[in-house]
Amino acid sequence: MDWLHEGDSNVTFTINGTVYHAGSDVGADTSLNTYIREYAHLKGTKYMCQEGGCGSCVVNMTATDPSTGHSRSFAVNSCLVPILACHGMSITTIEGIGNKKIGYHKVQKALFTFNGTQCGFCSPGQVMNMYSLLTSNPQIKMAEVENSFGGNICRCTGYRPILDAFKSLASDATNDLKHKLADIEDLVEKCTIDCKKECKECPKKEEVDSDYSDLFLETSMAPKNLWVSLKNGVIWYRVSDVFQVFQLFDLIGDSTYMLVAGNTAQGVYRPTALPNVYIDINDIRQLKTATVTNDHVILGGNITLSDMIALFNRLSSQNPLFYGYTKNLATHIDLVANVPVRNVGTLAGNLMIKHQHREFPSDIFLIMETSGARITIRDETGIEITMSLIEFLDTDMHKKLIINVILPALSSNHYYFRSFKTHAYHTEAILAGKSLLNSAVLNTAKFCLANEIQPEEESAEEASATYRKKLAIALFYKFILGVNGTHAAKEYRSGGPNLIRPLSSGKQEYPTTSSEPPVHLPKLKYEGLIQCSGEAEYVDDMPELPGQLYGALVITDRARAKIISVDASLATVSIISENVKYAGQPLGIIVAKTQHLANKAARFVRVHYSAVVKPLLTIKEVLESGDSSRVQLRGHVDPVAKKGNITHKIIGEFEMGSQYHYTLELQTCVCIPKEEGLDLYPSSQWMHNVQAAVAKSLGIQMNSINVKVKRVGGAYGAKITNSTLVACACSLAAHKLQKPVRTVVDLQTNTRSLGKRCMFLLKYEVGVDDNGQIQYLNADLYEDMGCTFSDNVLIFTTDGIKNCYDFSSWTLNFYLVKTDIPSTTWTRAPGTLEGMAAIEHIMEHIATVCKKDPLSVRRINFAESSSAMINETLQEVLVSSDYEKRLSAVNQYNMSNRWRKRGISVMPMKFDVIFYPVFHSAVSIFADDGTVAISSGGIEIGQGINTKVVQVCAYALGIDMNMIKIKPCYNVISPNDKPTAASIGTDTITYATLKCCEELNRRLKPIRDKLVNPSWMDIIKRANLVGVDLHASYMYNMQDPVPKPYSVYGATALEVEVDILTGQYQIVRADIVEDAGESLNPLMDLGQIEGAFIMGLGYLSSERIVYDDRDGALLTTRTWNYWPPGPKDIPIDFRVTIKKNATNPLGTLRSKATGEPPLCMSLTLINALRQAVKSARKNAGLKDEWFDFNPPCTFEKTFLTAGTSSKQYTL
Repeated sequence: MDWLHEGDSNVTFTINGTVYHAGSDVGADTSLNTYIREYAHLKGTKYMCQEGGCGSCVVNMTATDPSTGHSRSFAVNSCLVPILACHGMSITTIEGIGNKKIGYHKVQKALFTFNGTQCGFCSPGQVMNMYSLLTSNPQIKMAEVENSFGGNICRCTGYRPILDAFKSLASDATNDLKHKLADIEDLVEKCTIDCKKECKECPKKEEVDSDYSDLFLETSMAPKNLWVSLKNGVIWYRVSDVFQVFQLFDLIGDSTYMLVAGNTAQGVYRPTALPNVYIDINDIRQLKTATVTNDHVILGGNITLSDMIALFNRLSSQNPLFYGYTKNLATHIDLVANVPVRNVGTLAGNLMIKHQHREFPSDIFLIMETSGARITIRDETGIEITMSLIEFLDTDMHKKLIINVILPALSSNHYYFRSFKTHAYHTEAILAGKSLLNSAVLNTAKFCLANEIQPEEESAEEASATYRKKLAIALFYKFILGVNGTHAAKEYRSGGPNLIRPLSSGKQEYPTTSSEPPVHLPKLKYEGLIQCSGEAEYVDDMPELPGQLYGALVITDRARAKIISVDASLATVSIISENVKYAGQPLGIIVAKTQHLANKAARFVRVHYSAVVKPLLTIKEVLESGDSSRVQLRGHVDPVAKKGNITHKIIGEFEMGSQYHYTLELQTCVCIPKEEGLDLYPSSQWMHNVQAAVAKSLGIQMNSINVKVKRVGGAYGAKITNSTLVACACSLAAHKLQKPVRTVVDLQTNTRSLGKRCMFLLKYEVGVDDNGQIQYLNADLYEDMGCTFSDNVLIFTTDGIKNCYDFSSWTLNFYLVKTDIPSTTWTRAPGTLEGMAAIEHIMEHIATVCKKDPLSVRRINFAESSSAMINETLQEVLVSSDYEKRLSAVNQYNMSNRWRKRGISVMPMKFDVIFYPVFHSAVSIFADDGTVAISSGGIEIGQGINTKVVQVCAYALGIDMNMIKIKPCYNVISPNDKPTAASIGTDTITYATLKCCEELNRRLKPIRDKLVNPSWMDIIKRANLVGVDLHASYMYNMQDPVPKPYSVYGATALEVEVDILTGQYQIVRADIVEDAGESLNPLMDLGQIEGAFIMGLGYLSSERIVYDDRDGALLTTRTWNYWPPGPKDIPIDFRVTIKKNATNPLGTLRSKATGEPPLCMSLTLINALRQAVKSARKNAGLKDEWFDFNPPCTFEKTFLTAGTSSKQYTL
């Protein structure tokens, strides 16, 4: 095999123009992401899920297309691409397109100028995805941009500013988007803040030309064939011809092997054992080509899913008669995974996943089989056999290769194509030769389907068998309606098409003037630009230290048991606890030389148990068990008034599930032993708690522990107490081994071991009059605390349930409940959300029973103390949303459509903000140049606290913002500070900063008064000469005049559209009006409002936490089965207004918090969906009465609650 000996023994590629060689120094499972971060030491590229689902690891790849010989540029998930598969390729990371030294790329600048970053952890991946889109298609359209970010998760922003930023770069961008970009782009040209000076030290920041084509040409001309000998006898081959694959099959004998193309299967099914031989088949031209004739299309086995979409769109346009159906194929494939995955994932690869894992719901297999495709397979003898996809599933594929898949031409005169995830063979046979326009045929098919489709209950995180069976029949009916078109009854026709989502848009209104600049002005984010360029450093981006080790948590896999023994023969593990309270409980930490090895070793640990007891996983299970030790009454509200006009007594229950925080930066900590103790760098919202817990767990003094936090890549409450557990484990290893230890807890361990939002149960009895006014309310509210009674949220629940209503006649009991899950913790708007959801649920129930408009019921129950402000805010949203007109239109629409429904709802909000001490800020002025540095106890978690602190300091000292820098939070400067949480960090830290500046001004006043028209530098130099202290610190506490507890008011109108035949829905429009007082920075607050609202929508719609009721193990642990909102889940028309002419005498500089209140307004989704479903239930012949509709309101729940029977599927 001369071709093999002539090949390279090292992989050659470039990263940002620098040539790299990889060989025996890496492993076969070393990813491109690992190489970029740990070998090339480029930390701008992030990672989170490591399965191609989050997008934080996206980079650009340029490679030669074997089918054309031309280079192509596209986005890839670097976490899935093996570094050994990068031979001859050019990789561009976020560092390669722009930075503060050489200037920024237009994509980076666009995201910054549209305020598209908050925590910033997802920003490099967002930027590189857009950069790749523009590189591959400079004339890209807005619709394609918006459709290309399904694989880029952002928990912070709510996506709207990200989409606007990138759509502004599209060839068909609206004038409004272009103007927004142009209006503020000049701010980016110099510094990261609004510096107008031409500084000598400030390099000219022109747009970067990141074209590495010359170097790519050199790299791509390296020999195509490759063999790399790795450790443990593993060999990696790269071949360029089908014949070479079979030569290798002969060569390797009985050795285990794996064919490598896109490698995206690794993101779905993690290998339990690694093969001895890898054969990279990406460069085989025959497997990449597509051939089109009048009779068929031959797709090479290695054609990517993205290329299939492009081919099918082109084919359906060029030859609609015979290949028009391929447009539907393209539409379906567009729903598979995401763009970076589809860019490398192949046709054959997807089919082989189905072959190896029959339970895998392969869309590709489905549509190929539906199309009548046939697959060609070659064996070792050179014989090629063509067979059906069904036959393929039963074919032994050992040492065989998928050569191609053949699609037939299907005349549009005879075929109507739509694809759904169901295949019913017997029903197909019955329908053969029958007319689909015949009602009798439809009834026969429904009967046959009902008998043929008998799904079994699968894992609890999967759709129920009931749903799958009913949905299959509904989808068949949807298909029939689509075929019949105008032949169906008019009210049924809208059931035929799928929901079509148009291009999204938004409108933002906020104050833009100030008498106290730069405070109250919409300034861009302090660190926004370096987040967009990957220069912002997070904990795991810190440089490695000599001798550093990596830690991984060892966790249990069941709840309520006692550990007998631990088999850690492959590693050393320090056991922390023998008693198991919940599945996922950390019982030890393993250390290794790399994070990958540590994680791998942790998975090899086997734990043996005794005294295993079935866990109690829900509040109801605990109450039914009768175990009173698990239930504690922790709060009570008695009525202070009595009302007696009771005409209706209503009894009900309401439940809410849990929610995973879904921070893009995982729980992370670096611990470094020092001569006096430990230096800790946790990703945490609460330095003091980390310090205290580590000191206690190690038995050392608190003053021997230094804690620093620069920024956190997403928090939402996840890093208040959860981060402490990780810091303690990391510190234990570092302290014991006296070596630096870094711990990044992987996604599945994060989800299994750490607490989430409290589950909630409400039981109530309410008496009302005929108008729906509450005469009395008796309610028991239960918050699930998990395995401990820590992180109590009831103080917030108490305020939340009151909302803006008169609670004078209410009797409320608040309970904490202990279950066998991880100790639940604070999650954005903790307690308040559950409490507000409870009373809004009751208001809807009252309206249904009294047959009143829900808005009128709410209004009649407003508390007098808040009615003026809430009515004013409510009226604003009613007018701006054109609510009355749209409500009438919704009702008319529902009367005219049986299978498509709409709903619209309005909700008021009064969110009480409470304060607690202690919060520090320290301001230092440097005498030589007058610049200022600030360190505080307020941690930047994406909320924009640093930006607001800079604004306040600049205002108070009368200097430019560009003269101020924010330094990391440090426990020595801010000792004993409380967590940056509950939306109060900005209020308290800006106040403390303001007081520091007031003190500095007081000290500088004598100097200023003596000088004539002094400049800032004149004052500072003189002050330093005479010994004025240019450093001031201040601690906020509750004795300060502000901030004091206050209320945030808001109102939301939201409209949905529901496909009753599938349960799918989309949010047509959302209008939000929120009172932010005199916002310190309307741009930051607008981002908080949008982001919180979308996080709430996710919790109420798609985010479903599921435990195995047998052992208590969490089942929804991955991006493939836990679904936060994506870019196409946000309202199609998203309008947000920060209330004008509002002030707040109790807030810092008259401002209000915005981080959490908007999340509560997302509750309007439930009510709007209820209205739509109610109309469907009425059409289904169900009684007009109250029905349970508890979140999350998944598509399954929406479909089943609509009460539709297949008997109603008529023409």
